[in-house]
Amino acid sequence: MRRTSHASRRLSNLAKVISLSSALAVVSGSAALAVARVPVAAASARAAPHAHVSLSVRSGPPRTVVGVKGTGFGASERVQISFDSVKLKLARSGSNGAFGPVSVTVPASALPGTHKFLARGLRTGRKASSAFIVRTNWPQFRFGPGHDGNNTTEIVLGRVNVSLLAQKWSFPTGGAVDSSPSVVNGVVYVGSNDHYVYALKASTGHMIWRFKTPTEVEGSPAVANGIVYIGAGFDGPSFFALKASTGKKLWSVSTPAPVVSSPTVVKGVVYFADGGGHVYALKARTGRKLWRSTIGAGVDSSPAVAAGRLFIGGFNNKVYALSTATGRHLWSFGTGFALFSSPAVAGGTVYVGGNDHIVYALNAVTGHKRWTFTTGNFVGSSPAVAGTLVYVGSADGTVYALHAGTGTPAWTFSTEAEVISSPAVANGVVYIGSLANGFDNLFGLDSSNGNRLWAVQVGSTTGVFSSPAVSDGVVYVGGEDGSVYAFAPGVG
Repeated sequence: MRRTSHASRRLSNLAKVISLSSALAVVSGSAALAVARVPVAAASARAAPHAHVSLSVRSGPPRTVVGVKGTGFGASERVQISFDSVKLKLARSGSNGAFGPVSVTVPASALPGTHKFLARGLRTGRKASSAFIVRTNWPQFRFGPGHDGNNTTEIVLGRVNVSLLAQKWSFPTGGAVDSSPSVVNGVVYVGSNDHYVYALKASTGHMIWRFKTPTEVEGSPAVANGIVYIGAGFDGPSFFALKASTGKKLWSVSTPAPVVSSPTVVKGVVYFADGGGHVYALKARTGRKLWRSTIGAGVDSSPAVAAGRLFIGGFNNKVYALSTATGRHLWSFGTGFALFSSPAVAGGTVYVGGNDHIVYALNAVTGHKRWTFTTGNFVGSSPAVAGTLVYVGSADGTVYALHAGTGTPAWTFSTEAEVISSPAVANGVVYIGSLANGFDNLFGLDSSNGNRLWAVQVGSTTGVFSSPAVSDGVVYVGGEDGSVYAFAPGVG
């Protein structure tokens, strides 16, 4: 009986073992199948790569031309390229699923801020995007190398809303701010008579960095390719290149006379002048001297550059044109007195004001006089040119709009105080300061008729020598009270 029971238990245990082995075999087979499927899934992932797009430039103003490239799309499929929700262009990928670069243009209506370029495959539905920041920078004195003072990319501020401007912030320095601000990628760069160059956050006015200079900083910084250029001092380092993000000095050069002139940067070359009548061309990246030319008199005027020529005024009553390649004198034109005004170049004509009370229009190629217009006092203001009109201030307290072709007045506006500030034009509005004490000294005027659209008193007892800059819907200017100001619509 015991043997029978013992045998039964053995048979029962054997059956359990067989059952368990079968179960394990089933599980093992399932696992093997699962393992076998992994390469199939990986192969599927490789067969459907993620789409990707890249941009030739990642920021710029409206109407910037951008090269868009893409990978990871279907073979030979049409790809829709859009800016936000605006369809721009259809591209076609190659057999490898890549396309581009395809040139597209940022819409003229694009407002400052972060936007997206999107690419979508019309057959596969694969999508990719890349961010693009719209900015309407004001990178140097008088906006561009031709010094026309006209920000054609500004679309936020205009006639319809300029009356809503209110102070957004102010930043106090230790001296009068004669320097005119430059605004690049959300940072305001400006000099002060307290011997510092400042970098301020454009949105708040908070200081990012400051750089100590040997003397007062009356000129305006120029900003290009991550470098800030500014002159101040003499008989030692007097012209500086600073890292835009930190203010660290990258290089400097010495000049025999003070540098008041504002630099101009064009195609990798920086041009400026010193008070001894020397004009310089340096490699912008390294500071290596390309040439130095002498015009025989002191210089406060800042060089304008256009079509291979540099234009500048001197204390010896002359306007000069130099070759940008060699510094060779091309022509000179005599005026009745010294020139503090900086030339503006537009449409083949050089416009400049003289201390003999006269505004001059000269042929840019020959230096021959096209026309003159006489104001009631010296013209230290530098002209702005927009469309068919030339805008300029005079120490007689008047802002003039002159027809570019003839010099006849289109309109005038009285500020009731000396105007040394140079006008900035943006989206149908002329912005300019005056040296008025105790009443309005910064104005926004209708560019077509001179009507006063907006005005404010900058500083309690001092005026505005600095020239305004307009960028991303904000007006920036320095005050003789030692502060930098920002005005924006709808604040306060």
